[in-house]
Amino acid sequence: MILLFARFKLLLLLTAMYHPVHVSVSNLEYNKASHRFELSVKLFYDDFESIIARKYNVFLKLKAEGLNDNEEFYFMKYIKENFILTVNGTKLEPVYKFRKINEDSVWLYLYFEQKEEPEHITLTNRLMMDMFSDQSNLLMIKSTDFEKGYILKGRKDKIEIDLANH
Repeated sequence: MILLFARFKLLLLLTAMYHPVHVSVSNLEYNKASHRFELSVKLFYDDFESIIARKYNVFLKLKAEGLNDNEEFYFMKYIKENFILTVNGTKLEPVYKFRKINEDSVWLYLYFEQKEEPEHITLTNRLMMDMFSDQSNLLMIKSTDFEKGYILKGRKDKIEIDLANH
């Protein structure tokens, strides 16, 4: 059993090392009507399975039918550690909605409650950067009068936006 586990970890590591592109796509939009920031995150599911296995020793099978045991817990644990949203000086906690699997990716859908109008945003996105040195995280942010895209990679994993002056 230990040998099988070691082979599985080696296979995950080799798969991760030879993946040709390491990129995530995130869309963060403030919905004024519901007073929420709505977030969607797209990751390659094999990379996401690998990082969860490496960090938490849990082997998800995202392409399998149904949900994995404690899947939501590990999704949120990883997101909370690596996607940090602070609005008007207050760190917001993400709430999990659901996930969808496409051919080669997993889409995670979450939201952050934000009752007051956002004026200043600080966002840190380190998704998958702890696994891949060439990871790029594409980020689209949209609010009432603001829409802009960012590329976060390497040591640039944090942005600050002053919405009050846009």
